Amino acid sequence: MSTAAIQFDEVFDDSEYSTLLCSDMRHLARLPRYAQAVYDVASRLSHKSGQFSVSIPELARYFGAHQRSIHSAIHALVDHGWLEVIKAERGKPVVYRVIKHDEWAKAHPDQCVEKWEAPWTDDVDRLAKDLFTMSAARIRFYPNMLRGLRNNGHSDEAIKAHFGKWWPSDTGGTRGAVRRFRSYLLAQPVI
Repeated sequence: MSTAAIQFDEVFDDSEYSTLLCSDMRHLARLPRYAQAVYDVASRLSHKSGQFSVSIPELARYFGAHQRSIHSAIHALVDHGWLEVIKAERGKPVVYRVIKHDEWAKAHPDQCVEKWEAPWTDDVDRLAKDLFTMSAARIRFYPNMLRGLRNNGHSDEAIKAHFGKWWPSDTGGTRGAVRRFRSYLLAQPVI
């Protein structure tokens, strides 16, 4: 697990929220090997017709994979609702309809993550937005925190400059990050 994922989990305990928009890739990443690749090819080939039909041996050659792997991937896509069988005739490639994320999400409620939005409107302090962005959406800065940062005489630009130097080197995670940054900031000369 990456450091970003660990820090994100520390901030958001609830897996139904993300700083990223939900997409088919989030769901497909949990399916067997090649499912995501098969879905991608199916989506591209069915773009105009809405239908996808390629033999398993042909897909296996294309991906340099075993036919069993492709067979498993296709069955996982069908079982999880990403491909719908339109026509299956013995000895011929099966014809599928590719299900896009929006349609899939309607048929599978409560499976998608909601994009977490910053807890402010456009009239909120610009410094809060800038520091939130600089922290890769990991730390939220509220008015009382900003007052604490500004009380030492640093300008907003200086606070951002110091945060830009401090944040990449901080190894303490997101809990207590504002407190640690404030301590760091107090030790810096006022610019």
